[in-house]
Amino acid sequence: MWIYLVLVILIGACWGIGSAAVYKHIPEYFPNQVGGIGGMAGMIGGLGGFIGPIVF
Repeated sequence: MWIYLVLVILIGACWGIGSAAVYKHIPEYFPNQVGGIGGMAGMIGGLGGFIGPIVF
């Protein structure tokens, strides 16, 4: 049980770091379209969270 708990926390931390990295790079690459690109990134993430469990 402890191994599972440590792995789940590690995966969650990695996902959080990856998500923060996406939103950190948006203003650097798209300085005039931060809102639109940020919304699209959030939408794609939301669709993945909705469709992924259904597929699996």
